[in-house]
Amino acid sequence: MQCLVSMMDAGFVQMYPLWLLASKDSGGLEWPVPKIGKVLGWSGVGQLLFQFFVYPALCKTIGIVWLLRGSGVLAAASFIFVPDIQRANWSENWSCVVGAAIVIFLGSCISVVETAMNLASANAVPVPMRGKIGGIFAVASSFGRVIGPAGLCTLLAWSLQSSNVLLDYHAVFVIEMVLMSVMFVLGRKVLTLEALTIPIEDRHGAEYESVSVSSADITNTSSQILPGDTMATSKVDNRPRRRDLSAV
Repeated sequence: MQCLVSMMDAGFVQMYPLWLLASKDSGGLEWPVPKIGKVLGWSGVGQLLFQFFVYPALCKTIGIVWLLRGSGVLAAASFIFVPDIQRANWSENWSCVVGAAIVIFLGSCISVVETAMNLASANAVPVPMRGKIGGIFAVASSFGRVIGPAGLCTLLAWSLQSSNVLLDYHAVFVIEMVLMSVMFVLGRKVLTLEALTIPIEDRHGAEYESVSVSSADITNTSSQILPGDTMATSKVDNRPRRRDLSAV
């Protein structure tokens, strides 16, 4: 999954400007290079604002799981309609706005999936092993970032020269839609609420049950802790939980 999401991210970032630059006869938009640079520049600012302000607000409002699933569905559907923007007669300014909005929206949806992958990978293993799993994820991400741009840009260059309706410039966007759909299907089974919010140390039977401890009961509770237990604050609800270190 990490490899797939890296393929989508890096591949779209590299392929999209080439499609904007391609001639209209071949299926592109034939935009000048300064206009493409302006679109990419504003899209970078938009994604930065999304990460700092919009993403935290959406997580608090609808939850990270619904945000993840909604991003997957909307991104997969949007990839199909991106090539059709060439049919609209936009003005110069509005075409820049639409072009930047596409990058911001799709880039933000992919970043939601990437963030969920990072959370799930960190929670999937005990703390001492997070460095190892992080290295494995970095290798998978690098592999995807090599395949994505090379594969999608090659497919775009080939499809722009194809006269076949099924294999024209729409093909590369269909591939992106398929990749996002695969991510959505896999994510429903793997990126669950438990995987995204509960570290593996807190997934041992009775540890799911929060131990509510008031300030007046701290002394009594600490005296009841078994020798192999310790009290830890859960990252899910900030309540103290009894953790059996021998089980971990």
